Amino acid sequence: MKEDELDVQDGRKPSEKEAFFLQKYREMKSNSPDKHDGLAKSFITTVGMLTTIYFAVVTFSKILTRPGWFKFIALMPILLWLFAVISALIALLPRRYTVLKDVPVSVEKFLEEVTEHKYKCVRYCGWLIFAGLVLLMVTLVLYLFNVGEV
Repeated sequence: MKEDELDVQDGRKPSEKEAFFLQKYREMKSNSPDKHDGLAKSFITTVGMLTTIYFAVVTFSKILTRPGWFKFIALMPILLWLFAVISALIALLPRRYTVLKDVPVSVEKFLEEVTEHKYKCVRYCGWLIFAGLVLLMVTLVLYLFNVGEV
């Protein structure tokens, strides 16, 4: 469909304002996979920094001298962040899609599939980072209040 053939649902020619928003929607839709890639790369960088700092704190503190359950809680953020990186990498990895390049409906379906896949991966990554930060706070509170100290 050409830009000058934009139409709204009832088949009439769109007004100037409607055409503007239809065009913006199409631009946003086509740029969405790139935005998700950028977010996935940012998440990978963030997780790398968080893991480095957290690993240093765990190494130089007495967290690992606590009982087994405390060690498990203390190491869970690193495990969650590892899964977050895996999820972000899955969003960045290319996938095989079936696309008929000359059929607009096929191209649109392809774009929607790519966007949906990347969105899900990035969303899971964000939730895993958040869960790791919550466990980090729980570990910090338990450590500060000397819970499980031998």
